[in-house]
Amino acid sequence: MRFWVLESAAGNYAQVHRAECEHCQDGKKPQSGVWKGFEDYTQAMEHAAATERPVLQCALCHPERYG
Repeated sequence: MRFWVLESAAGNYAQVHRAECEHCQDGKKPQSGVWKGFEDYTQAMEHAAATERPVLQCALCHPERYG
């Protein structure tokens, strides 16, 4: 997967990351919430929007620049 969405249970948001991001680690970094992987940035954004939570872009890896 190239992009990951963290559906945060604690913060009630969905955050998009690139797979190589140190905050994501290809969806394997333990976080409070659930990771969902996508090959395409558009698919990741569509999924994040469908969660009906505020959608955030990771400030470290800036996935919007690689979409």
